[in-house]
Amino acid sequence: MYNIVKRLASRHSVRLFSYVDTEEEQREMAELETLGVQVTTVLRRPVQPRYDGLGAIPLCVGDFDMPQMREALRSPAIAEADVFHVEYTQMAHFIRPSRHILNVLAEVDVSFLSLFRAMRHQPWLMPRLAGWYDWLRMFNYELDVCRRTDLVLAVSQDEADLLRS
Repeated sequence: MYNIVKRLASRHSVRLFSYVDTEEEQREMAELETLGVQVTTVLRRPVQPRYDGLGAIPLCVGDFDMPQMREALRSPAIAEADVFHVEYTQMAHFIRPSRHILNVLAEVDVSFLSLFRAMRHQPWLMPRLAGWYDWLRMFNYELDVCRRTDLVLAVSQDEADLLRS
């Protein structure tokens, strides 16, 4: 991700919004400003999930839905952007349809595929059933997000074919 931002910043105006888990990461992100990148960080803290454990939205999405990030993304700079690039499905809930902004989702890891692999190896019945439910929620959520996004980037041809299918 660093190299993508660095390359983009050499040719374009880049505004980066990112979660960080520690104050040290926050200081490290500030180094991107030497490349001309405008950086806004939100320190991620454990919060009570806003999503119902039995609802349709995956719990991991709730882990990345903090009011501070929502507020930061209300920046006028967003409305002036040409491209809104999101890394990871867990952040895709921030994508908003727009006729003026190209929304891009980088599928760094197809989340429902990772959940399927983890659940498949669970030896106990109840955790396996919970894993199936999490997988189903993520499967539906992720494919819906891909349908609503202007451009989806996959890291491999196999993952691109899987998402396309």
